[in-house]
Amino acid sequence: MSADKDMDKREILNVRLTHLEGETPDTIRVVGQAREILERYSRPDMPGDVSAEGENTNSAGAVAEENSGNPSATLPKFMIEEAVPLQKPPFRIEGSSPAKQRRGGGNKRIIDRAADALSGIIPKRGDPPLEILRKCIFNIALITLIVSLAYIVNEMIIIPLKNQQGYNSLAELYDPDNPAPPPADFPPERYPDGILPAFKALYAQNDQIRGWLQYKDANKKWLNINYPVMYSGDNEFYLYRDFQKARNKNGALFFDERNNLETPNDTNRVLIIYGHNMASGQMLSPLNKLLNNLSYMRSAPVINLDTLFERRQYKVFAVMLLSTREEDGPYFDYIRTSFASDDDFMDFVANIRARSVYDFNSVDINPDDQLLVLSTCTATSNAKFKDGRCVVVARRVRNGETVAVRPSDIVKNEDVIMPYAWYVNQKKTPHRYYTDSDYTIPGATYTTRRPTYFPTTPTTYRPTTSDGTRPGGPTAPPGGTTTAGGTTAPPGGTTTAGGTTAPPGGTTTAGGTTAPPGGTTTAGGTTDES
Repeated sequence: MSADKDMDKREILNVRLTHLEGETPDTIRVVGQAREILERYSRPDMPGDVSAEGENTNSAGAVAEENSGNPSATLPKFMIEEAVPLQKPPFRIEGSSPAKQRRGGGNKRIIDRAADALSGIIPKRGDPPLEILRKCIFNIALITLIVSLAYIVNEMIIIPLKNQQGYNSLAELYDPDNPAPPPADFPPERYPDGILPAFKALYAQNDQIRGWLQYKDANKKWLNINYPVMYSGDNEFYLYRDFQKARNKNGALFFDERNNLETPNDTNRVLIIYGHNMASGQMLSPLNKLLNNLSYMRSAPVINLDTLFERRQYKVFAVMLLSTREEDGPYFDYIRTSFASDDDFMDFVANIRARSVYDFNSVDINPDDQLLVLSTCTATSNAKFKDGRCVVVARRVRNGETVAVRPSDIVKNEDVIMPYAWYVNQKKTPHRYYTDSDYTIPGATYTTRRPTYFPTTPTTYRPTTSDGTRPGGPTAPPGGTTTAGGTTAPPGGTTTAGGTTAPPGGTTTAGGTTAPPGGTTTAGGTTDES
């Protein structure tokens, strides 16, 4: 409203100054001064000033020139006042630079976007019931996904990485060619007599170490088993404990409880080492690769096993896939450590060879040879039945014997006896061993006829005969027991009234099923893999 009044006054004044009659020099001078004042009134930022005598310090030409370059000079005052706010600089926080303001604005935009995204998954007041239900289900699924991913990362990456780092540090301490110095504070009298210098540093950390197993392929590409082997006096302690005796799902490699490795003079006809089959590929897991790959087997024919007192090498002569459950067929007792006679021992060897997926034509076995058995679990997808075992058997290299094995001497066994369930689950014709009572395992001896198995009949363990022999297998070893059901338990094993046998360290339930070391069997007859 004030702007309109100012405009009216200027127009009236201009009219009066322009149309005034009887103009005199003084009047003309006053009119000129008034017009200049009007222009300055319209442009308060115009340089220069009007003197007391009414003279402008700038020339009229300069004023005109300035006016031509400044269109707002001729605008009314109210228009200039309205335009001034548009010329003000943008709002800026005192003490902040434009770059900081841009970053602050970017952060604010990110926060706003995050808030918008969360509003789509977090229930809020005013949401319809179905929308609240949808958001709750989504949140539960999201939390489950995050927890599952965290579990997988921990199980498949973090735990295996820590486990491998721990055993790598132990491997650095075991070097037979350059033994690590033992700790100075460990009493020398606590070392067993005859211990190799390479074991002293490890023995000082855990006096239950009894050996070191190395099994590698010739090309060092796919097989690298390199671990200490423990002995606790039972088949349970190191199932889920590592070298430091700490709880660890990977466990440790350990000797069977019936083995004896306390002095240099102790002998074992069969040494047995157990280890887990880990999804990470650690422990004895790589043994499973030998079951279906002849090239792999030919590249890994020799195993190195050092005990506290001597270094040993073994030639592999069998790789077996075995069953452990009654419903999967007759259980072959592959973890025997004692035998009634040399014939009993050679009968045991013959049964091993018959079940090996490969023939090792250049590796012979004598009654006085010593064997090494490596046993681990195998996946159902690999075995075609549950609770299978992958077993590698080797014979100790004799004094003066060459260690080398010709790869061409290792061939596929075309007449291998697989577990009965392996045939049934794949709809294959069972081996004659299960269907022909006159079939004889090459090199094995039998005192009676064996029972015949047919694919249509339930699978059970083969009963023993009245004289204590087990058709297709060795005679019950000293210390073993045979029940009325006709099955034999090895020393340290237990046999139930149902006639099933549990090897040492395994457990047998009322259901009559057996779990070797590393597995447990429930009343329902199922075994958890190690």
